[in-house]
Amino acid sequence: MTDPLQSESASSSKDQILKTSTHSHTSGSQFVPILSCGGQRVLAAGVMSCLVFILIWYVWHGGPSSMVDYDDALFQPAAYTVNVNVAEWPELAQLPGVGPSLARRIVEFRVEHGAFDSPQQLLDVPGVGDITLRGMLPYIQNFSSDETMTTQAEAIAP
Repeated sequence: MTDPLQSESASSSKDQILKTSTHSHTSGSQFVPILSCGGQRVLAAGVMSCLVFILIWYVWHGGPSSMVDYDDALFQPAAYTVNVNVAEWPELAQLPGVGPSLARRIVEFRVEHGAFDSPQQLLDVPGVGDITLRGMLPYIQNFSSDETMTTQAEAIAP
């Protein structure tokens, strides 16, 4: 059972809270807004102007179309060269048209026959043809000089 003294004190504290809260509202203190009605309208107009400006700026700078779509990004080749006389097969496999198996054959050929003297010697490797060699040439380090490499590339080109 509940103690009558506890229930009486609980109800009296509730009444006191209610009286205090109602008394404060009825005693003449009313809610006073921080801004007047005209000030609220000016503030709302300023906020709306900022939002419109942000929307215009977003559309002007491309909107959602200016975002980068990584799935449709264009291929951009890296400028690197490989020395076929010292490169291991993982490096050679990065060349256009050369996969892991062809890269291993190039390394095996180099081990058996010695270093390559010119890009044309790569044609002796089984699986390397004119088209593969043309794709590799921009990424192969020069055997001698730029002029020789250009001349050799022109000789292979159709």
